[in-house]
Amino acid sequence: MNIDPTCPEPNGFVLRVAIPGPLPSLNPTYKARAVSTRGRRPFAHLYKSATIKAWQARVEALADKAALGRRPCFDGPVVLEAHLRFARESSLAPNLAFGDIDGPVKALLDALSGIAYQDDVQVVRLIVDKQLDRHNPGVLVFVSETR
Repeated sequence: MNIDPTCPEPNGFVLRVAIPGPLPSLNPTYKARAVSTRGRRPFAHLYKSATIKAWQARVEALADKAALGRRPCFDGPVVLEAHLRFARESSLAPNLAFGDIDGPVKALLDALSGIAYQDDVQVVRLIVDKQLDRHNPGVLVFVSETR
């Protein structure tokens, strides 16, 4: 995949990032453990698995390279478009990609914080699709500022 973040667009700069490789699943991504404190109610503490930390580090490195030193690229509201390509087929139907759509998106939004935008609260529109691609799994992301 080619990354061309400098291609002129009608509305300005569009950050394009290609992340090759298998997509993370949300199930092993965020883990919880009960934390108890003296004199207080116990609460659940969520933390990221080593697998998701490694995937997010790779996303951050590729996005940083595509951003050409702009950090964060956008300081206003943004539109994020993600094309997810899964390598496995679902057992539910032929030619249906196996994998949840929400897990990789959450991990992607978190990984792009501080690079594409300051915080993922700036994402006001999210466009996501998934497809089966046995030979080229990964994610293709476009982030642009909106008005």
